[in-house]
Amino acid sequence: MSRFRNVRSGVVACVATILASGALIARDAQAKAADEPLALMFIAPAGDSHSRGFLALLVAAYSKRAGLVLLEGAERDRIQAEIDLSKSGMVAEDSQVRDRRIKPDVTVEVRLLDVGKPPPIRLDVVAQGPAGREAFTVTLASSQEADLLAAFDEPIARTVPEGRRGLFLRGCLHDAWALADPQGDRCVDDVLARCRREAAGRDLLVCVGRQAAEVRKRVLAARDDPADATPEERALVARLKQDPKGSFSDADRRLLEGMAKRSQQRKEDLRKALDRFRERIAEVMGGLLAPEFRVISFSDQSIETFRLTGAGFTGVRWSAHEASPSFQMTVKFTAPDRRWTRNDFGTIRKFVDQLRSFGLKGTGPHGEVFDIRLMTSEAHRAAGSVDTVISTDFFARMTSISPYEPMYRTESESD
Repeated sequence: MSRFRNVRSGVVACVATILASGALIARDAQAKAADEPLALMFIAPAGDSHSRGFLALLVAAYSKRAGLVLLEGAERDRIQAEIDLSKSGMVAEDSQVRDRRIKPDVTVEVRLLDVGKPPPIRLDVVAQGPAGREAFTVTLASSQEADLLAAFDEPIARTVPEGRRGLFLRGCLHDAWALADPQGDRCVDDVLARCRREAAGRDLLVCVGRQAAEVRKRVLAARDDPADATPEERALVARLKQDPKGSFSDADRRLLEGMAKRSQQRKEDLRKALDRFRERIAEVMGGLLAPEFRVISFSDQSIETFRLTGAGFTGVRWSAHEASPSFQMTVKFTAPDRRWTRNDFGTIRKFVDQLRSFGLKGTGPHGEVFDIRLMTSEAHRAAGSVDTVISTDFFARMTSISPYEPMYRTESESD
């Protein structure tokens, strides 16, 4: 019985709290709405063969989306003409075409601009659905599926009732995300596609870092979510909330243990998915770190005998303890007449004396943006360089560095 109490006390607090907040009820309601098929049709202006050809890419992308029924739109004009002709009375009754078409819930008309030009691809789009009309212009870096979905999902979602928007607002950047999103490359593709629409150049790296941090928040928030609770499990938790000291059967105990095991497995799966996501985002950001973004201009003006000899970004990292990706930076320096000494008086003093520091000012187009103090060990001093990391925000604003006083701490031989 003691084992049962331990299991119950550990699981009930978590599950009952989420049930009380309505999280599971809301998720069930969303799932039910998403299960109702929604008819989607992509169309092009009459006679526009170029735009009509582009529809095939959209149909291929959205045909993989569960919960959607894709209706034929490319031949809409021809079919409508035949139906109109049948209604005119000019066609024999046994040859008339009956209008048995499924009516679309959402119609998306696409007009291709700048025909014949290379990417970026520009489109005028009008989406019409039960919740309203949405007109927008799209600029695509490519015709890849990830770019198409990133550009069309949110505008289309605004044309359907809120309870059904999960059909389009999917992926790790939205509420209707799944564990499979950060496990593979889909989540990384979502982040990159969104940022390519919102930013360019150096700001693209900053956008990817910030969006990746938001994904991390979602994954961490999902760790305590008891997904897929059955009606029996929800009923048991409700009983535990009402009467925590009541008596429960072996079947109840098995239900609780099953919930606890699923919760632990979910946490482990999320941890692995997040680790993989960190690795892939760092790889992608490293690929975006073009030579012109690696350069940091610096002041080589000497302060006494100390001066900087070089500085630059070398790569991107994202450790498990960091909230967002950061950029690795190398600073090179020289101080030829400095005598770095050690004083063996006490463990703390040993540590302090092994680490020296010098200060830098990071500056940007609008002036000084931050101070950074670099700690150097004996190995760094011998090599005349030190490696450090800076945050995404600092990377966005930092264009040059210069040393400032007091540059570093030294002690005389007599100390």
